[in-house]
Amino acid sequence: MFYRTGGGWKLTETLAPNMLKSGDVFGQFVDIDGSTVAVGAREWSSDPDHNHTGQVYIFRRNKGGADNWGFVTRFNAKGMTASGHATADPFGYSLDFEGNRLAVGAYMAPKNPQIRPPGQGGSGRAYIFERNQGGDSN
Repeated sequence: MFYRTGGGWKLTETLAPNMLKSGDVFGQFVDIDGSTVAVGAREWSSDPDHNHTGQVYIFRRNKGGADNWGFVTRFNAKGMTASGHATADPFGYSLDFEGNRLAVGAYMAPKNPQIRPPGQGGSGRAYIFERNQGGDSN
């Protein structure tokens, strides 16, 4: 994270959650809205077959101290599809904040995940999330 000072920019913090694994591609896609940052890790995988489902991490300014960008939560598309998972969908490939809404793109998500053969791309999906629905960590 950088902030502007007079004639330049100053690095204040590097966001790197300790749960990242090599190859997660954390930080390729980032969006900020005020004091909240969403960071995509489009190659994140929870399964041993490395079906890169992707994940999004949320950080908030002043969480854990003044001017600290603290980790709030992380989430993926698991449970949001008919098959219960999103195999190789790159959830978090694109991000956009607008007010209290966060749009997360998964460009290979299939229209019907139950009939897509492994290794074949889908038509894509966009998931919309509302900030603070169900508590401050959501």
